[in-house]
Amino acid sequence: MSDFWDKHYLSFNENDSSPFCKEVISKYLKPEDYVIEIGCGNGRDGAHLAKIVHFYEGIDLSESAISSAKNRFIQAGISSSKYLIHQGDFSKIEFGNHNSKRIVIYSRFSLHSDTEESENALLSKLKQMKTNQLLVLIEVRTIYDELFGLGEPAGRNAFITDHYRRFVEPEAFRAKISQDFELVNYQVSEGFAAYKGENPIVLRIAFQN
Repeated sequence: MSDFWDKHYLSFNENDSSPFCKEVISKYLKPEDYVIEIGCGNGRDGAHLAKIVHFYEGIDLSESAISSAKNRFIQAGISSSKYLIHQGDFSKIEFGNHNSKRIVIYSRFSLHSDTEESENALLSKLKQMKTNQLLVLIEVRTIYDELFGLGEPAGRNAFITDHYRRFVEPEAFRAKISQDFELVNYQVSEGFAAYKGENPIVLRIAFQN
């Protein structure tokens, strides 16, 4: 999967923050937050998040994405003391204790790029976080997406076209979250992530410990 994203981010130069990022900034973030973005891509959202919060950490599997994100932060004039951007697998992250009162996990269009096993591993690690307040903000493709079913089957609700996509069942995911976390927001709709002729039906969900 990382090979596709390495090539993708060599040419993808979107600069504006996503609609999801704009909503997160306006509704959820506080200046004292420590934000961890899983699947930070080229930093198009991260550079905006970092300007709002105490500290930003971006993680991505793609080496070219990480390089692009670092360059974007430098060009934006963001102090190196306010962020950390590094290569890694979000399902293997060890969420250590941070000085910040609240840790915010931000995931836009990254959860559906990995397996359900990775999703479960992430949620298990988040469940173990006890010493910090935790807020998780996710936007993800769903089984109602117009691309669902296209390509070669690659597991439950997963298909490969030019890259791997796994489409989340919204109600099942909501039920899974509700077992261990407090639900803050749940929306399934088109119009959230329209881009170049695509208007997928996505899930936006927020939950906390």
